[in-house]
Parts: sequence; structure tokens; C-alpha cells
Amino acid sequence: MDDIDDLARQFRETQDRATQLVEPLSHSQFNWRPGTQAWSIAECLDHLNVTARAVVAKMKPDIAEGRSRGLTGTGPFTYGWFSRWFEAEMEPPPRRRSRTPTVFEIAANSDHQKATVLAAFQATGNEWLTLLESARGLDLRRVKTTSPVTRFLRFPLGAYFRVSTAHERRHLWQAEQVRTAPGFPAA
Repeated sequence: MDDIDDLARQFRETQDRATQLVEPLSHSQFNWRPGTQAWSIAECLDHLNVTARAVVAKMKPDIAEGRSRGLTGTGPFTYGWFSRWFEAEMEPPPRRRSRTPTVFEIAANSDHQKATVLAAFQATGNEWLTLLESARGLDLRRVKTTSPVTRFLRFPLGAYFRVSTAHERRHLWQAEQVRTAPGFPAA
């Protein structure tokens, strides 16, 4: 399986996993927080939506530039130690808590509408898939993309896709932990 196909599989898996997690929930279960400093399932998904929109917006012009510069190649692609470390840091379960960068923060809201948040998550998942297809044939190691957090943080395109899939798994794991937390509403 090539890199793009593997990444697409991972994004589709997170879409399916989110649907299976969210669909059976009531409104109160979807919005319930296990503590004052903890996110609800709704907030976990909303954060992924906010993050995806910011990252996709940064990647689109970088993909176009890579294509215009003829930066093509075939994988499998490998990445440097920092990219591999950052991806590992995103994988669940988290090894340490990290502060959410301002650009990825979500608005405080305890009344998220399940259908709206899930539809937005599915839409951003489809954006990831479209973006991956637009990157097919590019050298995912040579095309670079900048983090929305700071212009000083640049990754190979393929590494940032990998970080993004790991980030989605991390927050879906977090959302699954909410369901098993003491005090989770019965309905």
C-alpha cells in the first residue's frame, strides 16, 4: 500500500470510529464533561474540526507549490527524527498533557449539536481525503508545509499528514475515555 492510500485508510478509519462513538449518544451524553478542565466528546470532535480547517488551509498552497515546482516522487517516504518524535507524541494514549495552541482552541460551549459537529467532522474527513488525492505523486518528503501555530515549525508534507492522523486518533481515544468516566450520564 502506498503512502497516500495508507493515510487515506487512516482518515477513513477515524471517520468511522467517530460515527460509531457519537451516533448512539444523547445530547447530554455528547456534551457531558468529566471535569471542569476536561473536554466533552463534543469538544474533542470540535477541536479536531478546528484543527483540520487550519492545517488543511496551510497545506493546500504548499501542495500547489510542490506541484508547480515539479517535486514529484514515489514512496515509501521516511522522515527525520523530529517528525517521527512529533507523530509519536500525538499517538494515544498521551504521554503528557499539552496545552492547546491558541489557533486550535475551541469556543466554550456546553450545547453542541451532535448532528452539526459530526457532519463537520465527516466534512473535514472528506477534505483530508481530497487533499491527499491532490498530493498523490508528490514527493511527500521534499514538499514542506508550515504549522498554523508558528511559521518556524515546518514539516515534510507526508509527516504532517501522519501527525494529523495520530492527532485524530489521540482525541478520539480521549472522547472514548469520556464515555467510560465515572458519572457519565446513562442517557
